[in-house]
Amino acid sequence: MPDTCDAANGHEGHCCVRTLVIARTRLYREGLTQVLARDPRIDVVGMAHGIPSGLAAITRLRPDAVLLDVEMASMSGVVGELLRPRPDTRVIAFGVADDEETVIRCAEAGVAGYVHCDAGVDELVSVVAGAIRDEVVCTPRVAGTLLRRVATMARESSIDAQEVRLTGRETQILALIDDGLSNKEIAMRLQLSLSTVKNHTHNLLEKLDVSRRGEASARARALRVPRAHRIS
Repeated sequence: MPDTCDAANGHEGHCCVRTLVIARTRLYREGLTQVLARDPRIDVVGMAHGIPSGLAAITRLRPDAVLLDVEMASMSGVVGELLRPRPDTRVIAFGVADDEETVIRCAEAGVAGYVHCDAGVDELVSVVAGAIRDEVVCTPRVAGTLLRRVATMARESSIDAQEVRLTGRETQILALIDDGLSNKEIAMRLQLSLSTVKNHTHNLLEKLDVSRRGEASARARALRVPRAHRIS
């Protein structure tokens, strides 16, 4: 468990949560840092603009919590990579849209908490403090979504992975869905028509027995469906 302080738990204390901010956009990094610097419960120990610099900062600064831009937090493997040098660090995604797909994607990526894009400073600090205590602050609707995801995972264990046969194009599109790309962005990346991407997406959702894009990657991982190489 990371070192915490009484201030983070709502009491007067001598210390606060050591926090690192990682965001690609400089305005986000500096703005969030300046706002949090005014709150005695948070000690912003550093900023980073990407994963390599973030890893170096985590190793050097040993933060209790990392505030990570949702665009990076929802990408497959990123959270796990950040936790390698310090597994007890809590990664919290910020700027999260209020929709089920984004929340599920962040949860599957391994975040310890998330902050909505319209949240205020007090809510952000509450989420950070909750994550340090292994608590997740979420709305009843999101809680319901996560419970449904647990039920889906339970069903996955009874499905034979050999029954799932994705085409090469479907595995490419699945990989890009896992990276958070929309159908339009996938069409541009693969130089396909939007209708073609929609048809492939519909087919792979059917094969994986899911109804939402956000569930497709988790189902494929549970069934160990072979993944395509990322398309640059």
